[in-house]
Amino acid sequence: MATPGIPASRGGRPARGAAGAAANAELALLQRKFREQEQAYQQFAAQVGQLRGITRLLVQAWLAEIRLMMAQLERRLQQLTASSNRAGMDAAWRRFWNVLSALSPGDLQSVGRRLLVVSLFLLLQIAAGIGLLGYSVRLFGRFDPQTALTREQWEERGHARAEVRRVQIVMARAAEETKQLPPASPVPGPQQEGGQAAGAVAAPDTSLLRGEVEALASTLSEMRLPERDLRLANSWLENVLGDLNKEPADLADAAKILTELETALATSAEPPPAPVALIVLGSLLGMITITIHLNWKFRSRWNTLGFMPWYVTKLVGAPVISLAVVGLLFQVSFTADLAAATDISALGLRGASPLLIFAVSIITGLFSNKMFEWLRGLAGARVATMRPPAPAATASNGGGESEDNSSGRPTP
Repeated sequence: MATPGIPASRGGRPARGAAGAAANAELALLQRKFREQEQAYQQFAAQVGQLRGITRLLVQAWLAEIRLMMAQLERRLQQLTASSNRAGMDAAWRRFWNVLSALSPGDLQSVGRRLLVVSLFLLLQIAAGIGLLGYSVRLFGRFDPQTALTREQWEERGHARAEVRRVQIVMARAAEETKQLPPASPVPGPQQEGGQAAGAVAAPDTSLLRGEVEALASTLSEMRLPERDLRLANSWLENVLGDLNKEPADLADAAKILTELETALATSAEPPPAPVALIVLGSLLGMITITIHLNWKFRSRWNTLGFMPWYVTKLVGAPVISLAVVGLLFQVSFTADLAAATDISALGLRGASPLLIFAVSIITGLFSNKMFEWLRGLAGARVATMRPPAPAATASNGGGESEDNSSGRPTP
């Protein structure tokens, strides 16, 4: 004899014992509730003809998704009916709750309006994502990411120019003094005290000039300049030393080389992007990418409209998390054993290129959802430890699913 609530024509195999009777009764209840939702679905489907335009298309997509969920639940109910094993009852109830939540509104017009707002919000997100992506391309399209200067290197170039300019002025002054020397003549002129000809100018001491150039090379090597700038400076300073070693020293050519070196180290009119701006831009781009995915995934659910403030909150919070994470990475640099064990010279973002900072910020923005969940769980655990212990017997929500997850909030 078939258990009440389970059609005998379906070949139901009721479980034995008191627990089996309770499971059979629960299955019968679930089947009855499912039939009620089938009737509600048929009523909604019959009202679709009253809608017009884009609203009708959105509602049709909404009904199609609900129909898919109902087909999955119907298949699960058939499996439970044909078997005495009720282990999948909790999963079947969760599928039913999804169907119940989808069919809970009673006004099809309001569902269509809410779906329209959700779609407009999705289009706004896509437009914002395209705008951020276009701005990023424009920002990094002005220079080669492989050779781009960091903000620190850009500032160091200005300091290097000042040092080169100082030595160039000394070298140019020495060249002018050399031009004022009288030409060599075998006829001795009138002598002054000390044996120097009257009106003659003392020749510059090339050893002092050579010391200035060598000190300049040492100073530049201690600055945090790009490797290509250091190679260029060392090459040209060697030419300057070569001019000083000539007999007589070619001070004019040495001063000219220093002037060209100063010009080569000239900083561009526009500095590289600031790290904080890159962090905020990258985290927003990463976060809006994942929220677009979530909004697209749940675009056919009318109740997604209530989660839009949550999406906006994540968009605001993602740069904060990225600033914290990348800020910590700016302060660390592990170089003790990495260079010996591997070819990695350093870890951390200290002295990193703008593109690397931007890439790390995008990754932190993409995974800031996980950080949100971790922080929420941490806060929940903290509150739970502060509360007094609950009684041993607590009420269950009836489906084996936590109250937090039963809310149906979209999560990645």
